[in-house]
Order: sequence, then structure tokens, then C-alpha cells
Amino acid sequence: MKINLSESLKLSERCASTTFITMKKALFPILIFLFPAFCAFAETPEQRFQAANEAFSKNDFERAAQLYESIAKSGNRSAELEYNLGNTYFRLGELGLAILHFERAALLQPADADIRHNLQIARSQIKEDVATLPEFFLAKGWKTLRRLASSGGWGGAALTLWWVGFAGFAVWLLGKSRQQKKRGFLVGAVCLALSLLPFSLAMSSLSFEKNSRQAILLEETAPLRNAPDEASAEVLLLHEGMKMELLDELGGWQKVQLNNGEVGWLPAKTVEQI
Repeated sequence: MKINLSESLKLSERCASTTFITMKKALFPILIFLFPAFCAFAETPEQRFQAANEAFSKNDFERAAQLYESIAKSGNRSAELEYNLGNTYFRLGELGLAILHFERAALLQPADADIRHNLQIARSQIKEDVATLPEFFLAKGWKTLRRLASSGGWGGAALTLWWVGFAGFAVWLLGKSRQQKKRGFLVGAVCLALSLLPFSLAMSSLSFEKNSRQAILLEETAPLRNAPDEASAEVLLLHEGMKMELLDELGGWQKVQLNNGEVGWLPAKTVEQI
């Protein structure tokens, strides 16, 4: 039997249609099963953030934590997100995670009074926190200045002073009177000199934001040991939420320094960097 061209096309279309219907029937249960996942994936970070806020307001803190964490894992971190995560984990009784996220929020917005207030409340819940050694006054003063603004804020201040300084030098070069030139030179020199301070603070803040080298203990208790070995002697028993500086890492262990100057080793899984 011969099949002309038109009949061949119709046959091909019919076969393709049948195949499509068969595939559609086979895929339908799979699509139904995956539909919620597709919807969750399609949600914007703003929608998830709003949903997390609603869950928090309804005291569904576990759901709120899941939604906030999903936003953080997608790379959309912000001081507001970290602050809300801190509040959520505090309500869940996860003191270590609460302090961790409050610290991260303070890292992004060091001058925010609400963040500092809640961080102080969370820190007050730590059992037997170690005393802090007094700092050299210059180092303490530098850190206090750095906390007044973020790296972006200090960078903006430096940039503003640069522009004013360049404007002053422009007046010095183009001014018509001797008095204008004198004032322009003075303003330019002073502003450019003053810009060195916020510029240095911006660089210091940016470096600290990228790698604070500080961590929070997430375990309820953990022994600080004098060597990276479970059989080594115990130096001190640490409690959840304690803050420390990271010094070194070796084979799944972190060498840390406490606020009182004590140095020892902890399993890396027990701490998380701010």
C-alpha cells in the first residue's frame, strides 16, 4: 500500500499526538507531586520574608526559622534578616544560634540600637560566661569608632570629604581673588587630610565584615582542651553562646582564644563563625 505525502504527514501528526498524550498521562502524577516544590522555588525572597514574619507573629517559630534560613542560604543576607533570625532562635530556646545571628546583624549594622539591645539580653542568658580582659585604650577606641557605622557608611563619609577637598582645590586654582584661593586651599587640604580617618575605618570595617575571625559556641556545653585530641586535658568547661576568637584549625579542631585570654582547642563542629 502506497502512502502519499499528505497521508504520511497526517500519520506522523497522529503518532506524535498519541505519543504526547501517553507522555502527558505518565508525567501528570509527577508534576502534581512536584508542584509544591516548584511553587516554593518560584517564591521571591520578599514573599518568603513576609511569610516568615507572619509565622513569627503567630508564634510558629520553627516555620519562621525555616523560611528565614532559606532566604539566608540563597545569599540574600541583611541585618534585618539576621536580626529576625536571632529573635526567632531566642524564642525557640536556641541561645547559641540567637547570639550568632544577633552578632551577624551587629556586624552589618553596628550602630543599630535594637540589635545591640537584644544581643545584650541574649548574652545575659549565658551560664558562667568568662570575664573580658581590659583592652589597650587605643585598640578599644578604634573598635568603638568602627562600630559607629558600617564599612559603607565610613566609605561614604570618606568619599564626601574627598569631593569637598577636590572642590576646595578647584576654588584654589580657579578663584578670582586671593582670599578665595586661600580659603579653597585650606578647605581642600583639611578635608583631604580628614578623609584618611573614615577611609581607614572603612577598610578596617570591610575586612572585619568579611572575616571577623570570631565564633559562637553552639553546643550546650563543650570542654576546652589543651590539644586537638579528645584524650587531652580539659582546660575549662564552656557554655552555649560564648564568644571566642578563631586562631587556627587542625584536623577538625579549632584553636580558640576566649575573652579572658585563655587559649585551647574545640571540635570545629561545636562553633560557627560570625
